[in-house]
Amino acid sequence: MNGAELQGHLEAVVRFCVRVALDELAKHDRARPVVATAAPEPAPVGLDERVLWTVADVAKCLNVSTSWVYKESAAGRLPVSRIGSRVRFEPAAIRAWAAAQRRQPARLDYRLR
Repeated sequence: MNGAELQGHLEAVVRFCVRVALDELAKHDRARPVVATAAPEPAPVGLDERVLWTVADVAKCLNVSTSWVYKESAAGRLPVSRIGSRVRFEPAAIRAWAAAQRRQPARLDYRLR
Protein backbone atom coordinates (compact mmCIF):
# COMPACT_ATOMS: atom_id res chain seq x y z
CA MET A 1 0.00 0.00 0.00
CA ASN A 2 1.53 3.31 -1.02
CA GLY A 3 1.25 6.66 0.78
CA ALA A 4 -1.67 7.97 -1.29
CA GLU A 5 -3.75 4.80 -0.68
CA LEU A 6 -2.98 4.91 3.03
CA GLN A 7 -3.99 8.57 3.23
CA GLY A 8 -7.25 7.77 1.40
CA HIS A 9 -8.05 4.96 3.85
CA LEU A 10 -7.25 7.16 6.84
CA GLU A 11 -9.49 9.95 5.54
CA ALA A 12 -12.33 7.43 5.05
CA VAL A 13 -11.90 6.14 8.61
CA VAL A 14 -11.91 9.68 10.00
CA ARG A 15 -15.06 10.59 8.02
CA PHE A 16 -16.77 7.43 9.31
CA CYS A 17 -15.80 8.16 12.94
CA VAL A 18 -16.99 11.74 12.69
CA ARG A 19 -20.30 10.63 11.17
CA VAL A 20 -20.84 8.07 13.95
CA ALA A 21 -19.98 10.61 16.64
CA LEU A 22 -22.35 13.20 15.16
CA ASP A 23 -25.13 10.61 14.95
CA GLU A 24 -24.62 9.71 18.62
CA LEU A 25 -24.69 13.37 19.61
CA ALA A 26 -27.88 13.91 17.65
CA LYS A 27 -29.53 10.94 19.41
CA HIS A 28 -28.41 12.27 22.78
CA ASP A 29 -29.73 15.76 22.04
CA ARG A 30 -33.14 14.42 20.95
CA ALA A 31 -33.44 12.29 24.09
CA ARG A 32 -32.47 15.08 26.48
CA PRO A 33 -35.36 17.22 27.75
CA VAL A 34 -35.09 20.94 27.29
CA VAL A 35 -34.67 22.66 30.63
CA ALA A 36 -34.89 26.40 31.00
CA THR A 37 -31.97 27.76 32.96
CA ALA A 38 -31.56 31.12 34.54
CA ALA A 39 -29.29 33.56 32.79
CA PRO A 40 -25.91 34.00 34.49
CA GLU A 41 -25.51 36.98 36.74
CA PRO A 42 -24.01 39.93 34.91
CA ALA A 43 -20.42 40.77 35.74
CA PRO A 44 -19.82 43.85 37.87
CA VAL A 45 -19.16 47.15 36.10
CA GLY A 46 -20.66 45.82 32.88
CA LEU A 47 -17.64 43.66 32.05
CA ASP A 48 -17.79 40.03 30.99
CA GLU A 49 -15.88 37.73 33.37
CA ARG A 50 -15.57 34.93 30.81
CA VAL A 51 -13.19 36.76 28.48
CA LEU A 52 -9.86 38.47 28.92
CA TRP A 53 -10.07 42.20 29.51
CA THR A 54 -8.49 44.89 27.40
CA VAL A 55 -6.64 47.92 28.75
CA ALA A 56 -9.86 49.93 28.48
CA ASP A 57 -11.77 47.31 30.51
CA VAL A 58 -9.15 47.37 33.28
CA ALA A 59 -9.13 51.17 33.30
CA LYS A 60 -12.92 51.16 33.65
CA CYS A 61 -12.83 48.58 36.46
CA LEU A 62 -10.11 50.41 38.44
CA ASN A 63 -11.39 53.90 37.56
CA VAL A 64 -8.02 54.98 36.18
CA SER A 65 -6.72 56.15 32.81
CA THR A 66 -5.62 53.76 30.09
CA SER A 67 -2.15 55.32 30.13
CA TRP A 68 -1.86 54.40 33.83
CA VAL A 69 -2.80 50.78 33.01
CA TYR A 70 -0.18 50.63 30.24
CA LYS A 71 2.48 52.14 32.52
CA GLU A 72 1.77 49.83 35.47
CA SER A 73 1.57 46.69 33.32
CA ALA A 74 4.83 47.59 31.56
CA ALA A 75 6.48 48.07 34.97
CA GLY A 76 5.22 44.64 36.07
CA ARG A 77 2.99 45.98 38.82
CA LEU A 78 -0.27 44.77 37.22
CA PRO A 79 -0.89 41.08 36.38
CA VAL A 80 -0.85 40.97 32.59
CA SER A 81 -1.02 38.39 29.80
CA ARG A 82 0.57 39.12 26.47
CA ILE A 83 -0.90 37.62 23.32
CA GLY A 84 1.53 38.55 20.61
CA SER A 85 1.85 42.31 20.86
CA ARG A 86 -1.53 42.64 22.58
CA VAL A 87 -1.95 43.19 26.30
CA ARG A 88 -4.82 41.33 27.99
CA PHE A 89 -5.82 40.87 31.61
CA GLU A 90 -7.59 38.09 33.51
CA PRO A 91 -10.55 39.61 35.38
CA ALA A 92 -10.01 37.49 38.51
CA ALA A 93 -6.33 38.47 38.66
CA ILE A 94 -7.16 42.17 38.35
CA ARG A 95 -9.82 41.94 41.07
CA ALA A 96 -7.39 40.07 43.37
CA TRP A 97 -4.70 42.67 42.69
CA ALA A 98 -7.13 45.50 43.49
CA ALA A 99 -8.21 43.78 46.72
CA ALA A 100 -4.57 43.37 47.77
CA GLN A 101 -3.94 47.06 47.10
CA ARG A 102 -6.82 48.04 49.37
CA ARG A 103 -5.33 46.02 52.22
CA GLN A 104 -1.98 47.81 52.06
CA PRO A 105 -1.70 51.06 54.03
CA ALA A 106 -1.25 54.15 51.94
CA ARG A 107 2.29 55.53 51.82
CA LEU A 108 2.21 59.26 52.25
CA ASP A 109 5.31 61.38 51.97
CA TYR A 110 5.12 64.32 54.38
CA ARG A 111 8.75 65.34 54.15
CA LEU A 112 9.41 69.01 53.85
CA ARG A 113 11.19 70.06 50.73
